[in-house]
Amino acid sequence: RTLLVFDLDAPITGWQALTGSGVTPTPRRGAATAVFDGKLYVIGGLNAAGFLDVVEVFDPEQKRWERKTPCPVAFQSATIIQAHGHLIVFGGENFDDNGNIGPIGNVSQYDPVEDIWSVRESMITPRSKSVAGRLCKTNYVVTGEEEGPAPNQTPVPVPVNEEYQEDQEEDEVFTRV
Repeated sequence: RTLLVFDLDAPITGWQALTGSGVTPTPRRGAATAVFDGKLYVIGGLNAAGFLDVVEVFDPEQKRWERKTPCPVAFQSATIIQAHGHLIVFGGENFDDNGNIGPIGNVSQYDPVEDIWSVRESMITPRSKSVAGRLCKTNYVVTGEEEGPAPNQTPVPVPVNEEYQEDQEEDEVFTRV
């Protein structure tokens, strides 16, 4: 639960535990993380209580954590990007209708300034453990797994990648291409 930092200006020191309030308030694994406006956002994850919708933000200047509005979907193993002042969370894992852990296709958009979530159109292929990036106004979600780690299931790599382009007619609306 301790927040570790690596100072690129002093790489000889290696990884160091952050002093002060560097302990995350919610123990978890599999959270999505992003940096926005100099703050670290830790979203979702899994712990003994189950899948989490918890959003916590670390301010390194103040050395303190703050809890924000929960994500509309609890998950672990999602991917996240920053676009136009928003954080966009793609996929992850949660329980399916049979009670097994499996990938989800949810897309949630967070406005850190207003502390508001909105639900976007779901991905074509539900996936977890994917990688996302933004290039030339297009958000790419690649790789990942389309089967979860439930008993008797083998993770299956996703054979198709997806991209979401911004609709030029309406600000911050994404369509599939």
